[in-house]
Amino acid sequence: MFKHILFAFLIIGLHFTGCVKDNNLITDSGAGSFQNDTLNTTALLEWHGEYATDGCGFIIEINEREYKAVNEEVIDESFKLDFSPILVRIEYVNLNKKQGYYCGDSPFALKYDVIEILSIERL
Repeated sequence: MFKHILFAFLIIGLHFTGCVKDNNLITDSGAGSFQNDTLNTTALLEWHGEYATDGCGFIIEINEREYKAVNEEVIDESFKLDFSPILVRIEYVNLNKKQGYYCGDSPFALKYDVIEILSIERL
């Protein structure tokens, strides 16, 4: 009998520990506030240098808000040739969350809204 009660408490305990609230989700982050919406717009793409040399990769500005791409590697190497903002057409999914990036000489993670790039082209 004792084993059955202990087993029941174990199952209930595991159930509640599996339910975790994600405090990183943002209910409205500006451009495209619903998760998994595919959006297409113009943006400014700016190269901030390689992470290995204290750079911060690409910063994407959409509607005066800065974003980082979770799949930054899909951006063509040719965009790294210029450190000034480049006007681009971008198709993306707003992931509606923030992610920390250790870049630059900042001692703490810089939090950016993140997107997933589906396509990007220079205008």
